[in-house]
Amino acid sequence: MTSESPSAAQPAKPDLFGQGKRILIADDDPTTTELLRKMMGDVGFEVLTAANGQEAWHRLSEKPLPDLIICDFLMPEMDGFSLFKEMKKNTEIKDIPIMILTARRNTQDSFLVAGVDGFHPKPINTELFLQEIKTLALRPKAAPQNTAQKAPAPGKKSDDDAE
Repeated sequence: MTSESPSAAQPAKPDLFGQGKRILIADDDPTTTELLRKMMGDVGFEVLTAANGQEAWHRLSEKPLPDLIICDFLMPEMDGFSLFKEMKKNTEIKDIPIMILTARRNTQDSFLVAGVDGFHPKPINTELFLQEIKTLALRPKAAPQNTAQKAPAPGKKSDDDAE
């Protein structure tokens, strides 16, 4: 008579690296959006969606902000790269990591040189994609800008200027 260990009967627990985090998915293809929504929900993310870049831009005015964005490159109204450029102009949201998805080949270098945090081609390789998302999700948040040293008020000397 053989007995199975309790762990052998239990399916492996999913890696819930998104637990306690919000993710915004912007894609104009409902099938891709639903696939990503399920995939991100399965690893613990609270999922927000947008059907295009303009809708994603409006979602970025809602609080709390997402911790990460997955964005298609080619979308109507505002494409993913335009959304990325607008985000970088806004100090409140410029440090939110963004992963660009696209079916267009030979564009990765252009996106990475421009400063996007991640790039993944379509069709999505699930295992690799989840690893890339995990890396972005667990990356330490950027420290607030220039909090260690404040500039002295005009006309006042700083402590460094004291003789």
